[in-house]
Amino acid sequence: MNASKWLAGVLLWLLGSSPLLAQPATATLQLIPPHAPYLADFTEPTSQSLLYTLQMIDPGTTTLDVRLKMTITGAGISMSTNENWIPPAITLTAGVPAVFSGYDLIEYFDPYHLDFTGISREAFINNGGLLPEGFYEVCIQAWYYDPGTNQIASNNACGSAFMEYYDPPQITAPIGVQTATNPQTLLFSWLPLHPSGAFITEYDLQVWTIVPNMSYEQIINFEAPLFQTTITNLTTFLYGLSEPLLTPGQGYITRVRARAQNGAGVFKNNGFSVVESWYWGATSNDCDPPVFADLEVVGVGNLRVNWIPPQGIAFDGFTIRYREINPDPDPPGPWTEVNTEATATQYDIMYLFADDVFEIEIRTNCTSGESEWLPIGVKTINQDLYSCGLDAGGFPIDNINPLTELRVGDIFHAGDFDIKVTQASGGNGEYYGKGYVEVPFFNEARLNVKFNKIRINELYYLIKGEIVVTGAGVALLDEAAAAALQDIMNTLENADDVLAAAEQILQTLDEIIAMVEPYLPDNIIQDLINAQQALEDARAMANDPNVSPEDAAAALNNAQALLDAANAAYQAALIEFFQDFFDVIITAIGELYDEYQAESSTIESEYITAKNDIDSWLSQANGEIPDGDAYGTPPVEMDVGSSFEDLSDQINDLIQQDPSMADFVDKSDVYYQKEMPYIIKLVIDELKTQITEVENSKALASALEAEGFNLLETIGQMLKAERPQAEIVTAAKTDIILGLTKILLRF
Repeated sequence: MNASKWLAGVLLWLLGSSPLLAQPATATLQLIPPHAPYLADFTEPTSQSLLYTLQMIDPGTTTLDVRLKMTITGAGISMSTNENWIPPAITLTAGVPAVFSGYDLIEYFDPYHLDFTGISREAFINNGGLLPEGFYEVCIQAWYYDPGTNQIASNNACGSAFMEYYDPPQITAPIGVQTATNPQTLLFSWLPLHPSGAFITEYDLQVWTIVPNMSYEQIINFEAPLFQTTITNLTTFLYGLSEPLLTPGQGYITRVRARAQNGAGVFKNNGFSVVESWYWGATSNDCDPPVFADLEVVGVGNLRVNWIPPQGIAFDGFTIRYREINPDPDPPGPWTEVNTEATATQYDIMYLFADDVFEIEIRTNCTSGESEWLPIGVKTINQDLYSCGLDAGGFPIDNINPLTELRVGDIFHAGDFDIKVTQASGGNGEYYGKGYVEVPFFNEARLNVKFNKIRINELYYLIKGEIVVTGAGVALLDEAAAAALQDIMNTLENADDVLAAAEQILQTLDEIIAMVEPYLPDNIIQDLINAQQALEDARAMANDPNVSPEDAAAALNNAQALLDAANAAYQAALIEFFQDFFDVIITAIGELYDEYQAESSTIESEYITAKNDIDSWLSQANGEIPDGDAYGTPPVEMDVGSSFEDLSDQINDLIQQDPSMADFVDKSDVYYQKEMPYIIKLVIDELKTQITEVENSKALASALEAEGFNLLETIGQMLKAERPQAEIVTAAKTDIILGLTKILLRF
């Protein structure tokens, strides 16, 4: 090698290695799949999806303090470490590599420590931290800790990740009735809905015995599994003699959970499959009705049907039917039928009239046909269901075993009141939070409550502490709720306004949450609760002398951002709710119109016949009744403001004075029976042309609500419960007809 080539080689080496000489540390970044499309997925404590290694290589330095800068790019968005945020120093020691997981770097993934491009921080937070699916590059670089130097301390270590969210597995066997074998052999199998071989997957297989009077969710939450095991990368399991014995004719449920072995939360529903039921052999080839069924009153005008499913047969669900039993000699009313899912073991029949008597039956809908109807019983709807100050001796408050966890949505019992939790903290039986209680004897009013350091036992009964009423709302969704929250947002112009108005804002939020909780999606309610809690925390920090003004201001900004995001989602949810409500009203009116049109000729002819009959009677009687006018004014003056019993007595007196009036009364009775369907038909015809927009549907709802038929409540609660559309429309039709009838009876 000549001198010039040797010199050129040395120069190239020097030029190529000069960055290393200028950078005292070297770094590597590993991104281990799979990766969920959530930024927070990198920071899960059990996740090993990100490993960052930083090692000092400068032999002349013993220790070095550095800070990191991170960039994440992909799917049209970019996030980078905020230059104004100064993280804690990372101290490197010569010869000792520093290894960090995503959890160790959790502060770097905090949205408030990042600058966003292509998406706003508020939109990112409002979307729950969910990123668009796709390829992303994550890069981390160490810098000297002193920001004044602005000097790089390591290479820029990068890694690529495809962020994706997968559906949980789908159970393919066993489902339905299984052939019982001896010795027992049963194959469990499931279909993975994520790319095969993309990562190591563990499957948790769980089997429970079906327990009468318990839903599948209750069985899973409160009963120990009969059997469970974990399988790695396989999608079948052969259940044999070494597993617990199966009972012929017994029903079981199965659930499979998929988990990435590295701890990444890449599966929807936390990886849990849909629960499937099956039977180990069949005890009968017939379709049997439920083993047992009964009724209980669960509120004013509400009945709950409870039943135990039949054993040893495959079924798709149940049908409940009920009808009003009229006093003799009137025939019973028409049957109303509702269908339930196969997993159901109870159903609430709501909005029944007080003092009416109902007959209820249930049947099983099998894959091979339908069972006979099982009569459940006859029940009178009693208005006098609640009273204050009941003797606590009937409540199990002597049980002092603490409730281990109280969650949002739980219901606990304080005396004879049920309190639904909207906010909770604490544990081991002692809790703090908020909720509301419905008071049936005050027209379903809702009282907002707070509780502080109360004790609840394992049976969800209050055993120590007080429930404090904070405000009241009515169980009626109204646009005023939207305006109330918007008014709050319009007045929050600076930090002082927020703190000054905090108490009023918190109280208003209490009332809004109680008002809309039965109707809007749970995530919208939770957003409001989170914003409320953030504001409470910010107010506490502002009044805490141990908290710096900067931290207090940051907390306040966070609270205001959460309020803004919650308000935006809330307003959108209200718009969607009223559109869904309007769609149900339009469908209900349309179906009623079609039904009345189909019977139009019969309704009109029967009405005309009844009208002609009474007109003919009046024409013949004209002048024959003492003191009669053209329509035969009866000789006995009747007080139309009297009770029904008084009017009946007056009619009987009238008939005794003039027996010929009995025929008039009979014809009048027929006339009014035929007149009501005719008038309702005319009203439905008019509604069909008038109910063409959301505002008109609200006007109809307001008119019916004044008569005691709350369409918003009927439809709203069923929409939130995701009841079938046909069932919601049927309930709306019932309320519309009953409400119109009540209105028309006054005229």
